Amino acid sequence: MTVVCLTIGLSFLSLGLWLVLPFAGLEIFVVGVAVGYTIRRSSDCEIIFVEGAEVTITKCKERKTHQFSFQRYWVCIRLGQGSNRLQQSRLSLGSHGQFVEIGTDMTNDARSELAVGLKQVLRNEV
Repeated sequence: MTVVCLTIGLSFLSLGLWLVLPFAGLEIFVVGVAVGYTIRRSSDCEIIFVEGAEVTITKCKERKTHQFSFQRYWVCIRLGQGSNRLQQSRLSLGSHGQFVEIGTDMTNDARSELAVGLKQVLRNEV
């Protein structure tokens, strides 16, 4: 993509239209920043593991990993109001005053579906 943008920009420069070249450079820069951001965030994940009497949440974000464990019997699922217009709902999982927000990068509908699915899984007998 860089070669194509620079070729077009240099072609216009050779015709005397020098103002195209800075915009081609800006386009290359913006695409590079977007690709770098995507690569950096590609390893972000949230894993919810329900086994026996324990629920384990592993959150990987920006190359940092945090793990939370809760007793399955006491786990509460909260689907509440979000903090802004873009995130209209918030989903958190926890017990005894310690709650972990999950699904922050999901859509509101996907968070609702996840909450229903988690309730079904946690309701099943150990």
